[in-house]
Amino acid sequence: MLSSAITPVLPPELLESILDEVGYSNDTQTLRACALVCSTFVHRSQSHLFRAVDLDKRIPRCQYYLRFHNLLVSNPHIGTYVRYFRLGDDSEDDYGRARGRRGIGGSSWIAHAKTLPQTLGLLPRLEGFSLTFNSEMTDWNDIPAKTRVALEHVFSLPSLRGVSLEFITFFPPKLLSSFARLKYLGLSCVETVFTYPPDPQYTIYDLHLESIFLRGTPPSTISTISESLIFFCHPSPGFCETINDLIKSPVASSLTTFEWLPSVHFSSSIGPIDLSPLHNLRSLKFVVSFRRTQHSPFCQVLRLLGQLTFQPNLVEQITLECYFLRLPRHTNPKDIAAPQREGRSPSANLTPTEWHAVDKLLSKSAYRNLKEVKIELAPNLLVGEDEHVQPVFQRLLPGLSKRGVSVLVRVESRKDERFLLEGFGQ
Repeated sequence: MLSSAITPVLPPELLESILDEVGYSNDTQTLRACALVCSTFVHRSQSHLFRAVDLDKRIPRCQYYLRFHNLLVSNPHIGTYVRYFRLGDDSEDDYGRARGRRGIGGSSWIAHAKTLPQTLGLLPRLEGFSLTFNSEMTDWNDIPAKTRVALEHVFSLPSLRGVSLEFITFFPPKLLSSFARLKYLGLSCVETVFTYPPDPQYTIYDLHLESIFLRGTPPSTISTISESLIFFCHPSPGFCETINDLIKSPVASSLTTFEWLPSVHFSSSIGPIDLSPLHNLRSLKFVVSFRRTQHSPFCQVLRLLGQLTFQPNLVEQITLECYFLRLPRHTNPKDIAAPQREGRSPSANLTPTEWHAVDKLLSKSAYRNLKEVKIELAPNLLVGEDEHVQPVFQRLLPGLSKRGVSVLVRVESRKDERFLLEGFGQ
């Protein structure tokens, strides 16, 4: 009598749940293997493998783009899986080589990619889109008409939640105003022309904007954003002045996060920026550069923090992203945190009095809701040993430690704010 073994069959719903768990853990190697094991696994695995497509990681970027385009054309269903798409032009590190290939003056391969309209048309369910031209800046009007139409179509997708743009001039104000309906907007060196009074034909969009990232953005662009937030004002002359106008607008009162991220190589002033109207702030983040200057590294940070001490605030988390901070090797944390009469040592630039000023300010009753202070250190700029770092900063901020505020130290590189996949994906 013959007997055959019965192969157990799992329900499709259970198999999909298992593959989803693998996808949520970002285990691309396992997902690729699953896609090759069985045809049943292919589509579910691909939905995670192609959820975020970043074509700004590797060079030559144009070559990787063409590979992805050919894959989309031969397998159009893959485009329905893509939720976050990042397209990058030549960056400063390889732009010289690109210039040599194309001749004097160079050009943007993105602006001249004839297949790009077709590529974008095959991505109907985007939630996050990032477009970065090279630092030579690209005039929006120099982009072929078909590509502009394709980009405008992407910007109008109902599924779109976030947009990040970089190095564009003469960007249409009407198109920029439409971004008010998004949840995330990142603009780096994006220039437009602000017109006052507002164009009566502009569409007023329902406000959904939760996060705005601005870097190297002229006042005209910020004024256009203010206009889209139903805050009509005359354009201010400078960046900080325009930011302050935006803070004073009625819609800004709902902001819960503020980040001051100036250049780490030059001293920057906050000018007239005043955070006191932002009563719903929960999170603050500051870049602090310890390059040798005439002023304390915390000068502008203390000004901003001090603006929130006149009444109890709701701030729960503060992040200090530190650059050019050096700690001496093999040094007792007690000695580092102790007052130094001679100031910074040649091998280190850690001055306890500067940190004690921060500790004193954050220990005021206005910061009664503060729960966590995170200190992020760039690994390539830190001299010292990891096991010494945590106790050092706990001793530099004794008032916070005494109140039970968590002082956390992380050694990590600076994130690229142009394309916040995790932020879009939440």
